[in-house]
Amino acid sequence: MDSVSTLNQVMGLLRQQLAERNRSTERASPQKDASTRVSRPDPDSPGTREMLAARVGTLRTGGIGDPARLSRSVIEWLLAREFGASIINDPEFQQMVDQVNESILGDAEGAASMKQLLFRAAT
Repeated sequence: MDSVSTLNQVMGLLRQQLAERNRSTERASPQKDASTRVSRPDPDSPGTREMLAARVGTLRTGGIGDPARLSRSVIEWLLAREFGASIINDPEFQQMVDQVNESILGDAEGAASMKQLLFRAAT
């Protein structure tokens, strides 16, 4: 499996986790109109793999080697690309990143996909 396929798999898992979370929160909050939605970046787009590799490389150079912290950083980066960088400092966004990271790493398939993604980003 190439790194783009792995990235697509991780993005699929992220979207699944977000859809589950959104189903529970949509019941409690009003619908957003189409003008507030952010368009999705394409994981297959040119440069995504390179940006991810640079992100992971920078973190590792900075002394972050813990797979859970690297995973969280990748998820935060992917979700910020998905929903817009303006939400990155929102405490609810950070809580969501933590929950998604825990869900992915707590699932055998998700953890294996993330491990493979981190490995491929480093090579």
